[in-house]
Amino acid sequence: MAVGPDDLPSSNNGITLWKLVRWSVGLAMLAGLGSTLIARYRSRLPDEGTHDTPAIIASKGSKLQEDRIAAAAHFSLGYVLPPLWLPSALADWACHRYSRIEENASVRESAMHLLLQAEMAVVILAGLFLEITSPVILTMVAAYLLHEATVYVDLRIAVGNNREVTPAEQMVHSVMEMMPLVGIWLVSILHEDEVRALIGASPRPSDYSLRLKEHSPPTSYRAILLTAATLFGALPYIEEFWRCASRAAAQTKAPRMVNAPGKSKTLAG
Repeated sequence: MAVGPDDLPSSNNGITLWKLVRWSVGLAMLAGLGSTLIARYRSRLPDEGTHDTPAIIASKGSKLQEDRIAAAAHFSLGYVLPPLWLPSALADWACHRYSRIEENASVRESAMHLLLQAEMAVVILAGLFLEITSPVILTMVAAYLLHEATVYVDLRIAVGNNREVTPAEQMVHSVMEMMPLVGIWLVSILHEDEVRALIGASPRPSDYSLRLKEHSPPTSYRAILLTAATLFGALPYIEEFWRCASRAAAQTKAPRMVNAPGKSKTLAG
């Protein structure tokens, strides 16, 4: 039987899960669009003049195009991906809460969700504080592959516990799985030389050093991003794990009735 948006679970005040997901995605799109318009307005360059030779004009045009691509990649990495990733993480937590994950799933599944967040935290922290060298790129790729393997284990646990994974939750999962891949792709655009050296396509050797960024993002940006990631990415899943663990502990301690011929006996779990 097909399941439509109106068939998804709803809260007591009539707000459906589908509406919550649409609101989260809509707000993320509006935030990304607004940030894009502001960035385009600020990045307008003055006229370079018309007294250069055709060769110089072509060279400047090529350099300007490269600078615009780099600026677009930087902007997408810093101001488009986070507004898409954080609402999708919160929407995924909302899907679990509406499906009452603490009642129909094990603590293991919630632990997998915390592990998924931790794997993405490694990528975010490395990108914020470390120069993008070969070890950082390899760490990002390894974290993504580990993330995908964890997703597979997580889904196996959910299916084994007969927890319903609604179409809305599956769509949210699609967004969340693409975010780290897009992020790695943007990093490879911005650091093409290091990627080429890493795969042996450049005459220079790879840089295997680990060092802090010389030109790091503004402190205010890092503080806002880490605070938002904590509020919308970490704390909701910690709350989910606490609910699941509390439910499991309550079920373990609940008394059990043992029936014997002619009498009944209550045993503590």
